[in-house]
Amino acid sequence: ETTEEVNAEQKLYMFEKMKKHYGDLSGITIAIWGVAFKANTDDIRETPALYTVKALTDAGAKVRFFDPVADDNFEVVAKENSYAATKIENKYDALDGSDALCVLTEWKEFRAPDFSEIKSRLKAPVIFDGRNLYKTQYVLEEGFTYYAVGKRI
Repeated sequence: ETTEEVNAEQKLYMFEKMKKHYGDLSGITIAIWGVAFKANTDDIRETPALYTVKALTDAGAKVRFFDPVADDNFEVVAKENSYAATKIENKYDALDGSDALCVLTEWKEFRAPDFSEIKSRLKAPVIFDGRNLYKTQYVLEEGFTYYAVGKRI
């Protein structure tokens, strides 16, 4: 039972960071990179993205998501549940009009992005890194507000 509680908390970890950062999430748009449960699969069962997108929708936020493989599966579930989530065909295009980037799946193509491209497309340079893909010091030096798992920044 305790393990299940911890697992449930982990699924909303990045959402809680977003809530703390923004306060009111109403009207905020979050770009999500990666909606698959894990990289190299189209499996979305129990993916943190399901819980995060539901919580964001419930809080009045919108989501623009990109995943190299699982995007179609996620789009079906998002529509069935009336989530405020839009599938985008390119990871950088997902950033356009978004207030922040949230990385939820550890796809290889997300590991070394063009941070200047990210910064130029987001409304504000904010990254929520749910997979600890990026070196904290580097991201901070690039001028981002950066949230990661288990790091106090």
